[in-house]
Amino acid sequence: MQINYGWIKLTVGVFCIATMRSGFAAESPNPVLTTVAAVRSLSAAEAKQHHPVKLKGVVTFYDEILYSRFLQDETAGIYLLELANLPPLLAGQMVEVEGVTGPGEYAPVIAPTSVKVVGQGKIPAGTPVALEQLVSGREDSQLVEFSGIVRAVHFEKDSQYYLLDFVLGGERFTAYAKHLPVTQAQELVGSTVKVRGVCSTMFNRQRQLFGVRLLVPQAEGVVIEKPAPASPYDLPVQKISSLLQFAPGGSFSDRVKVTGTVAYCEPGSAVFIQDETAGLYCHTLQRDLLQPG
Repeated sequence: MQINYGWIKLTVGVFCIATMRSGFAAESPNPVLTTVAAVRSLSAAEAKQHHPVKLKGVVTFYDEILYSRFLQDETAGIYLLELANLPPLLAGQMVEVEGVTGPGEYAPVIAPTSVKVVGQGKIPAGTPVALEQLVSGREDSQLVEFSGIVRAVHFEKDSQYYLLDFVLGGERFTAYAKHLPVTQAQELVGSTVKVRGVCSTMFNRQRQLFGVRLLVPQAEGVVIEKPAPASPYDLPVQKISSLLQFAPGGSFSDRVKVTGTVAYCEPGSAVFIQDETAGLYCHTLQRDLLQPG
C-alpha cells in the first residue's frame, strides 16, 4: 500500500496550527474595560460575557430605597448592581470601581466586586436634552437637564422624596427630589422648572422602554424658571367642552379652571364633574370626600 506522506504532513501542520490558536484564545482573557462608554457600547450578549472592568468616576445618584446606584466618568454614566457590604455612597464622591459587565435588564451595567471612595469629586453639569432624547432611552443612566411645567407635587413617605410630575411636549414623567426651592410644595404646581438629574429608565421583561424618571442628586437640581401665578383660582372659568380647543397663545400644558357638579368621587384617585356642556374625569391625589351633587 502506498502512503501519501505529503498529505500526512499537511494534516499534522493544520492540526498543530489549530491547536495553537485554540490555546491562544483560551489563554487570552477579555481586555479590561476602563471607561463607561466602552461598557455601554457592548451588546447584551457581549455584556453577558462578564468582561472585566476597572474605572474611576463620580457618584451621580445613590439611594438603596430606590434601588438606584449611578456612576459617571468623563465618557458616560452607568448603573451599578448591588454589592454586599457596600457602605452608603454620596452623590459627588469620586470612586474607583472594579467588577465585570452585565447585560442589565435594559442596558449594560457593571456588577462591582470592589468600590473604593478615593476623594470628593464634582457632579458634572447635566446635558440639556429634548423630549425625543429623553423618551428614546438612549439617555439611560446619564445626567441630563430639561425644563418643563410642574403639574403636581406630592411627598412619598416610603422613599422620603418629593415626586414632581412634569409635562413636556405632551409627555408626562416624574422627578424625585429630596429638596425643593419653595417652602410649600404646592407652590411649584404650574411653575416652569429646570431639573437636573439622572435619567432612570423603566422597562418590561422584554427589555422594552415604557417610561423614564429623573433622580435629582442635589438641592441645586431643581430651579424655578417661571413661577406659577400667585392665585390659580384667578384664572377665567372655561366650559368643559372648550378644553383642548385652539386658543391664541395658549398651550395644552397650561393650567385651566373649570366648574361643575360632582357626579362621582373616589378620594385619592378621581373625581368626575359635569357642567352644562360636558363631563370631565379629573385625576387627583387629594383625599377630600366630595359628595355627588
